Amino acid sequence: MTLITKLGFKPQKKANLIASGQIQASDISIVIPVRNNQKGIDLFLEEFFQTHNSLLYPQEIIIVDNNSQPEITIPQQYQVKPFPIRLLKCSKTGPAAARNVGIKHAKGDWILFKDSDCIPSESFIQGYLQAMNGSIGYAGNVKAWGEYILSRYYESQEIIMPFTVIAEEGIIRPEYLITANALVWKKALSKIGGFNERIKMAAGEDID
Repeated sequence: MTLITKLGFKPQKKANLIASGQIQASDISIVIPVRNNQKGIDLFLEEFFQTHNSLLYPQEIIIVDNNSQPEITIPQQYQVKPFPIRLLKCSKTGPAAARNVGIKHAKGDWILFKDSDCIPSESFIQGYLQAMNGSIGYAGNVKAWGEYILSRYYESQEIIMPFTVIAEEGIIRPEYLITANALVWKKALSKIGGFNERIKMAAGEDID
């Protein structure tokens, strides 16, 4: 992933799509693929409900278990909420396939991708609502946790932040999206056929 990032990715599929310039939190389905990370799911849900109020609740949260052993579960305290927290299963190997399962079953017009080893900040959803400008996808900010050696490495190498370019209209846009934190219009995802399921591991399948 680092090599792909440094070389710069040039998108091959292009289309003239213009999305809505204004959406609500309820238009969003959060999709989280997970394999063998129950702790990550528990922490995400705990942090989400600590940092978000009912005005920022999404349409749903979809957690896609990708062959975890033991199987992922939804903690009991989160099974009754004002919006659905759904647990789906994906037997086909890889986060790309798991995300496609989430996209297929999502009821929201927008898909907010999050990885299971990430936790939301207070601006997780609000930041996207404020940034809407007719684009079909948005790159969210990602920060490494703590002051550990690995955290500092991720920050210094900008591994979890995409390169940006200045578009013809003068706005700054990402060259690609990283699914640790990205919002994408479901119609656009459908147009390109979702993620490439031939990529079986977390190794740039989101950039692709």
